[in-house]
Amino acid sequence: MGWNYLFNLIFDSVQLRTGFKKDWRMRCLHAVLFEAGLLLVLIPFAAWWLNITLPEALKLECGLVIFFLVYAYLFNLIWDYGRATRKNKNKFIKL
Repeated sequence: MGWNYLFNLIFDSVQLRTGFKKDWRMRCLHAVLFEAGLLLVLIPFAAWWLNITLPEALKLECGLVIFFLVYAYLFNLIWDYGRATRKNKNKFIKL
């Protein structure tokens, strides 16, 4: 949860500064970068916790990585759509 908040805060601030649109390419990049950052922490932690090597920990994480890569993409797609819909709805209410 903490990584999700921190990563999205950084990603959104970069988006505000650069002005890029969140098309499918950016959403894919967002999901891949999110998972890569998470793996940098989780794989060494899993290796230490389970007392296994880093390659073994990576093998264990492969299924989770694929699942959460798709999940991160879809979650942020739905989140952005819902946020835009709510923002547009509030514009009409204020009139």
